[in-house]
Amino acid sequence: MQSLKRGVWATLLLAGMAAANSPPPGANIADLAWMTGAWEGPVGENAVLQETWLEPADDAMIAAVRMLEDGRTNMVELIVIEESEGTLVFRIQQWSKSYEPRMPAPQKMVLAELGENSVRFEAQEAGNAFRSLTYSRPSPEDFNIKLELTEPATSLDIKLRRR
Repeated sequence: MQSLKRGVWATLLLAGMAAANSPPPGANIADLAWMTGAWEGPVGENAVLQETWLEPADDAMIAAVRMLEDGRTNMVELIVIEESEGTLVFRIQQWSKSYEPRMPAPQKMVLAELGENSVRFEAQEAGNAFRSLTYSRPSPEDFNIKLELTEPATSLDIKLRRR
């Protein structure tokens, strides 16, 4: 019985290691057309996040993002998702409203999971502020973001609605 348990654990461990080392899933930018639209929702007590995703074109999709705090812009962000080597690559950069970078360089993530009306990107390199970002659209009027930060290791769920 003990050797059977060890065998099961070894199989699970090897399967987990294989999944961690597996290449990103295949996808193309048209798979993300469900993200298109203008979305808005609260973040904390005094902040509002606005995201506008343009429809996929050629091999890329772009979003313009603004964070309002107490009714004033305190952050702008540009996101580009592009096809690369049969999968999707996500790049993000943030600035203050006076265009001072809030990150030393654009952050890069790679497609980790793609579902019906959901997508997850994960950082592949050390030094990213974001460990992962997950977008989902559970209904035509709702758009959700799950953000996992590296330091401190925290996560944030943001619920947006169609504008």
